Amino acid sequence: MEERCRIRTLFTALLVLLPLQYAWVGVEGVLRSEPWPALVFPGFKNVYSDGDRFYVNSYHFTLSSGDELITVGSPVLFPELPLSQQPGFMRTHFGTPEKAEALTEDQREWLYLAAEKIAGIRPDAITLSQSRAWFSRPSPTLEPDSAVVHFEIEI
Repeated sequence: MEERCRIRTLFTALLVLLPLQYAWVGVEGVLRSEPWPALVFPGFKNVYSDGDRFYVNSYHFTLSSGDELITVGSPVLFPELPLSQQPGFMRTHFGTPEKAEALTEDQREWLYLAAEKIAGIRPDAITLSQSRAWFSRPSPTLEPDSAVVHFEIEI
């Protein structure tokens, strides 16, 4: 009998706590951003709203070796990561110039080796750029209205 009472109490507590958790997540998501790490739920907050318009961030690496310039997107440089986790990974590790500047020497060396493996050349420099593509809400197509380079930084 005591076991049944514990099971009922647990079931009732879950019925109360789960809706409260989802309410908290919804409020937190509206006020700031997702309350969980980006790699756990990477689809959250990849599309940002600004009233009647919305924007999507994209990241590109420009590899320069002498006079040669090669531009690659983040999926090309990090092929091990599933596409669903790319935006969260990039936002977490390269989302601001400060985050990109905070890379350790080992991380920078790994990035240069990954770029060399993909491009076939050892780059002299790698430049990261974040661009924003702006879209109108009642847009019949998924063509951006405008695109702006938000920041560029040499790694």
